[in-house]
Amino acid sequence: MCATITSATVKADRSKKGTPPFFHKIDLAFLPPYAPNLNLIERFWKFSKKTVLHGRYYETFSQFKTACDNFFAGLN
Repeated sequence: MCATITSATVKADRSKKGTPPFFHKIDLAFLPPYAPNLNLIERFWKFSKKTVLHGRYYETFSQFKTACDNFFAGLN
């Protein structure tokens, strides 16, 4: 099993008493402090922003919200 960990502080001392017996089977993969290309939500946000906002102007918030709703509805 592999756990991906962001820049949050984690204590990963596997030698202490009281750690679960399966803990030695988990590989910890640490991401750099700022890695937007490795974080899937950042990539999704970039894609949605490019699709909904790039080269477009919305007169009202209602038009913008409709465009966002249409984007998310089209993901199915």
